[in-house]
Amino acid sequence: VSVFLGHLAARHRKLEFAAAVFREAVRNAPPATQGEAYSGLIDALWAARKPADVADACREGLRGGTPVAPVYFNFH
Repeated sequence: VSVFLGHLAARHRKLEFAAAVFREAVRNAPPATQGEAYSGLIDALWAARKPADVADACREGLRGGTPVAPVYFNFH
């Protein structure tokens, strides 16, 4: 539900809210949906023109032992 809410907020250019929702989704998401939460978070941060926050999110993803492939975080 929170990933959907984040996508909806991003679509309506409420990028700060979308990033906050996606951060919460990353923390609480089951492993099966964690990749989608990270993807939404990184996309919202890029759209908000916050490259430092993108780098922080990618570092967190690399450290966190997520089921997402490390190459995804290294790409951004």
